[in-house]
Amino acid sequence: MNRILITEDNSRISSFLETGLQASGYTTLVIETAKEAIELAHGDDFDLLILDLGLPDQDGLNVLATVRGQGETLPIIVLTARDGLDDTVQGLEGGADDYITKPFQFEELLARVRCSFAIVLSPAPSKKRDCTAADSRWICSLVRCGWTIAKSSYLPVSFCWWKC
Repeated sequence: MNRILITEDNSRISSFLETGLQASGYTTLVIETAKEAIELAHGDDFDLLILDLGLPDQDGLNVLATVRGQGETLPIIVLTARDGLDDTVQGLEGGADDYITKPFQFEELLARVRCSFAIVLSPAPSKKRDCTAADSRWICSLVRCGWTIAKSSYLPVSFCWWKC
């Protein structure tokens, strides 16, 4: 069972998230502070962090910087009221794997949660070899989940998108 850490200080929103995610088969824990998020994001206790940026003790961007700075690879979905382009870019470049603005549709959040788990469970292609059929499936899962694949050293020149 996938475990999701929800960092949200608004009790109405956190209750909505917790209820919906548990009904969808996920195990959840709700916390309200950045300090708790930083402490609990370490190790293997959780498979995903849903993070609000407007937390009472410090900015959620500080959580991102701290967690990523300590080498944690836990997928992080930012769920916030900050809807400006600069905010989104700052969140994604700061280490978020996805960024959703409030108000949001639960179905969209749930789809992004499922995609986060699909990406985590799939091995990334190796930089030391050409892509195989399995790598093509991994890349295609990213595309289906709305990710944009930039030209990278992961892909050989001969990679064909029609393999999806």
